[in-house]
Amino acid sequence: MMNYIKITLVVLSTYIIFYYTNLAKPCKSNINDGNYLNEESFLGNLINHKPGYVCPLGVILGKLLVFISFIQIYYIYNNKYRTIKFTNFILLAFGYSVSFMNKRLQKNILIAFLLQMLVIVLPDKSIRK
Repeated sequence: MMNYIKITLVVLSTYIIFYYTNLAKPCKSNINDGNYLNEESFLGNLINHKPGYVCPLGVILGKLLVFISFIQIYYIYNNKYRTIKFTNFILLAFGYSVSFMNKRLQKNILIAFLLQMLVIVLPDKSIRK
Protein backbone atom coordinates (compact mmCIF):
# COMPACT_ATOMS: atom_id res chain seq x y z
CA MET A 1 0.00 0.00 0.00
CA MET A 2 2.85 2.42 0.82
CA ASN A 3 4.27 2.03 -2.69
CA TYR A 4 0.93 3.04 -4.21
CA ILE A 5 0.95 6.14 -2.03
CA LYS A 6 4.49 6.96 -3.16
CA ILE A 7 3.58 6.46 -6.81
CA THR A 8 0.60 8.78 -6.38
CA LEU A 9 2.86 11.41 -4.79
CA VAL A 10 5.33 11.10 -7.69
CA VAL A 11 2.54 11.52 -10.26
CA LEU A 12 1.12 14.56 -8.44
CA SER A 13 4.48 16.26 -8.02
CA THR A 14 5.41 15.60 -11.64
CA TYR A 15 2.11 17.00 -12.86
CA ILE A 16 2.46 20.15 -10.74
CA ILE A 17 5.99 20.87 -11.95
CA PHE A 18 5.24 20.04 -15.59
CA TYR A 19 2.11 22.19 -15.50
CA TYR A 20 3.87 25.27 -14.15
CA THR A 21 6.98 24.90 -16.32
CA ASN A 22 5.36 23.93 -19.62
CA LEU A 23 1.59 24.43 -19.69
CA ALA A 24 0.63 27.40 -17.52
CA LYS A 25 0.25 30.82 -19.06
CA PRO A 26 2.75 33.44 -17.91
CA CYS A 27 1.61 35.02 -14.67
CA LYS A 28 1.64 38.67 -13.75
CA SER A 29 4.69 39.32 -11.64
CA ASN A 30 6.45 42.43 -10.54
CA ILE A 31 9.42 40.41 -9.30
CA ASN A 32 12.21 41.03 -11.79
CA ASP A 33 14.49 38.10 -10.96
CA GLY A 34 15.21 36.95 -14.47
CA ASN A 35 18.37 38.72 -15.62
CA TYR A 36 21.43 36.83 -14.47
CA LEU A 37 23.85 36.68 -17.36
CA ASN A 38 24.54 38.46 -20.62
CA GLU A 39 21.64 37.74 -22.96
CA GLU A 40 24.09 37.12 -25.80
CA SER A 41 25.69 34.13 -24.04
CA PHE A 42 24.51 30.52 -24.14
CA LEU A 43 23.89 30.40 -20.38
CA GLY A 44 22.18 33.78 -20.50
CA ASN A 45 19.74 32.49 -23.11
CA LEU A 46 19.19 29.38 -20.99
CA ILE A 47 18.45 30.94 -17.58
CA ASN A 48 17.29 34.51 -18.19
CA HIS A 49 13.55 35.10 -18.23
CA LYS A 50 11.01 37.92 -18.24
CA PRO A 51 8.98 38.48 -15.05
CA GLY A 52 6.18 35.91 -14.85
CA TYR A 53 7.75 33.61 -17.44
CA VAL A 54 9.75 30.39 -17.08
CA CYS A 55 13.28 30.32 -18.47
CA PRO A 56 14.18 27.81 -21.21
CA LEU A 57 16.13 25.75 -18.67
CA GLY A 58 12.98 25.44 -16.54
CA VAL A 59 10.98 24.27 -19.53
CA ILE A 60 13.63 21.66 -20.39
CA LEU A 61 13.91 20.44 -16.80
CA GLY A 62 10.10 20.21 -16.54
CA LYS A 63 10.05 17.94 -19.58
CA LEU A 64 13.00 15.91 -18.33
CA LEU A 65 11.18 15.38 -15.05
CA VAL A 66 8.48 13.38 -16.83
CA PHE A 67 11.09 10.87 -17.97
CA ILE A 68 12.74 10.81 -14.52
CA SER A 69 9.38 10.20 -12.86
CA PHE A 70 8.81 7.08 -15.01
CA ILE A 71 12.14 5.75 -13.75
CA GLN A 72 11.21 6.64 -10.18
CA ILE A 73 7.83 4.89 -10.49
CA TYR A 74 9.51 1.81 -11.96
CA TYR A 75 11.88 1.57 -9.00
CA ILE A 76 9.11 2.14 -6.46
CA TYR A 77 6.80 -0.41 -8.09
CA ASN A 78 9.54 -3.06 -8.24
CA ASN A 79 10.62 -2.49 -4.63
CA LYS A 80 14.04 -1.17 -5.66
CA TYR A 81 13.51 2.46 -4.68
CA ARG A 82 16.12 2.23 -1.95
CA THR A 83 18.81 1.96 -4.66
CA ILE A 84 17.90 5.38 -6.14
CA LYS A 85 16.70 7.16 -3.00
CA PHE A 86 19.93 9.15 -2.56
CA THR A 87 19.93 10.13 -6.25
CA ASN A 88 16.34 11.32 -5.85
CA PHE A 89 17.40 13.44 -2.88
CA ILE A 90 20.28 14.99 -4.86
CA LEU A 91 17.94 15.78 -7.79
CA LEU A 92 15.40 17.27 -5.38
CA ALA A 93 18.06 19.47 -3.77
CA PHE A 94 19.28 20.57 -7.22
CA GLY A 95 15.75 21.35 -8.41
CA TYR A 96 14.95 23.32 -5.30
CA SER A 97 18.21 25.27 -5.57
CA VAL A 98 17.58 26.11 -9.23
CA SER A 99 14.05 27.26 -8.38
CA PHE A 100 15.49 30.23 -6.49
CA MET A 101 16.16 31.85 -9.87
CA ASN A 102 12.40 32.31 -10.32
CA LYS A 103 10.65 33.16 -7.04
CA ARG A 104 7.16 33.10 -8.54
CA LEU A 105 7.67 29.66 -10.05
CA GLN A 106 9.25 28.44 -6.82
CA LYS A 107 6.14 29.48 -4.91
CA ASN A 108 3.91 27.63 -7.39
CA ILE A 109 5.86 24.36 -7.29
CA LEU A 110 6.83 24.28 -3.61
CA ILE A 111 4.13 21.68 -2.91
CA ALA A 112 5.71 19.40 -5.52
CA PHE A 113 9.06 19.60 -3.72
CA LEU A 114 7.32 18.71 -0.46
CA LEU A 115 5.57 15.74 -2.10
CA GLN A 116 8.91 14.49 -3.42
CA MET A 117 10.43 14.84 0.04
CA LEU A 118 7.57 12.69 1.37
CA VAL A 119 8.41 10.03 -1.22
CA ILE A 120 11.97 10.01 0.10
CA VAL A 121 11.16 9.88 3.81
CA LEU A 122 8.17 7.53 3.83
CA PRO A 123 9.11 3.97 4.74
CA ASP A 124 9.64 1.39 2.02
CA LYS A 125 6.86 -1.18 1.82
CA SER A 126 6.25 -3.65 -0.93
CA ILE A 127 3.36 -3.81 -3.37
CA ARG A 128 3.76 -7.55 -3.87
CA LYS A 129 4.46 -10.03 -1.11
